Amino acid sequence: MANLDENQEFIDKFKRISQESILREYEKKNREEISESSLIVRDAFDQVWKKITGNSYYQPTTTIQPPTAMHGRNNTERSDPRSRKYRALVTFEKIEWVKIRRKMAKKFREFFILKGDVKGVTRPIYQNLDADRLLEVVGETATKAIIKAGKTNTEGELKGPFDILVEGYWEVVFAPQKGQNDTVDAELTWEGQCLIIKRQTDVVLPGFYLEIADNAIKALYDQTPEQGRKKSGYSQEYPYTVIREASRDEYITLKSAGDAIMSDKRRREE
Repeated sequence: MANLDENQEFIDKFKRISQESILREYEKKNREEISESSLIVRDAFDQVWKKITGNSYYQPTTTIQPPTAMHGRNNTERSDPRSRKYRALVTFEKIEWVKIRRKMAKKFREFFILKGDVKGVTRPIYQNLDADRLLEVVGETATKAIIKAGKTNTEGELKGPFDILVEGYWEVVFAPQKGQNDTVDAELTWEGQCLIIKRQTDVVLPGFYLEIADNAIKALYDQTPEQGRKKSGYSQEYPYTVIREASRDEYITLKSAGDAIMSDKRRREE
């Protein structure tokens, strides 16, 4: 795995490109290196590609088209370019905020952490929001109230309702193995942590893991007597089908049950 300096060096090469023709030429020459780079680099390239061409570089595929249009399907647009791709509109009855200070470029800056109540359950909203992002998320009236209260307090709350696009949850089913080189289960990895998901079984996942699944691609090869083994293209490593929009409570319940099964399995294996 490339270290942070190598990632940044790679990213700097294409971030300087501003013309579509040059970017497409760069992509042709460096396609293999891009596909085999870290998720950080691939995400950065996708951002540059989308900014210049107007479309995402990675076009995910599913086994079937979802029956209805909804935020979170495989080909959804990125609703929050600074964070995760998949969002859902949630109505919060109350917002709780915490103000923190961080030193950046030798100056202290204020950021806000938000969480909110949905049907009596508290769930996270966003972290490390500056004033501009706070305005985008909660609107002018709430932002003014939070910033005003933040002059004398480090935390507080506002009564809603507030309709906010936050990370969504969807019920999906992952496609079966297509060959002996495919893993038995779908394995979605991020920063050393791996979420193992049984194929051909309905599961509930947060949008963050669907984003990882969409960015997980593998190389395809053809074997010919004349040319030998030659790379022919790429495909999504863990294709899935969206069934419906789900809730955070469903995800937590199912994940807790799955964690208990895995813990019991590890104990028996030991």
